[in-house]
Amino acid sequence: MKTLLVKDYRILMTQKKSLLILLIVGVVMMISNLEIDFLTGYMMMMAMVLSLGTVNYDELDNGMAFIMTLPANRKTYAVEKYVLTLINIVACAVMMLVIYFITKGFINWQFGTGDMVSVTAGWICGIMIAASVMIPLYLKFGAEKRRVIMMLLWGIVAVIAIGGQKLAEVMAGTEAMNAINGFFTKISTLPVGVVVLAVIAVVAMAVILSLGISVGIMKKKEF
Repeated sequence: MKTLLVKDYRILMTQKKSLLILLIVGVVMMISNLEIDFLTGYMMMMAMVLSLGTVNYDELDNGMAFIMTLPANRKTYAVEKYVLTLINIVACAVMMLVIYFITKGFINWQFGTGDMVSVTAGWICGIMIAASVMIPLYLKFGAEKRRVIMMLLWGIVAVIAIGGQKLAEVMAGTEAMNAINGFFTKISTLPVGVVVLAVIAVVAMAVILSLGISVGIMKKKEF
């Protein structure tokens, strides 16, 4: 796996323009006084996208056939994509926490230290679940189909988000909405340790299921 990680980080280092643009956008967002929680999520999401983009480079010029000659096999290749994504997401999270601690003295962020750590951990979990959906799709489909599927996925997410907000407005004050609010109220009263363990368990199950699918996809692919 070390060989594959070295390969992918060399690939990422060739994307200096993309990394520079990402950094500039992040700085602009910070200057625009956007909340640090949104900025953190954005940067970590971009870290995931850049990590998944290494699949595109692997497929260029029959590259997958060559990669399989390295000290790696199909299962290792699939596992490495999850490891690479997690490393980059966590590294980005740490970077954003460092930026928060450096800037909170002269930028009036609306989050306290504890809230910032909680939000960052929540983003890590959420983005790993998103990666669990996207990695199998990246491995399954070619570049052209992949673009279409990604556009459809983002469209579905947008529709669900907007539709959910509208539905919540329509259902406000109804018995169903009161029951939903009661459910989340009960969850909020649970010990923090229980909630954390539950979230970690959900993320772990999503990643394990996704990894099994990805390994199956890699084993069936022909290079």
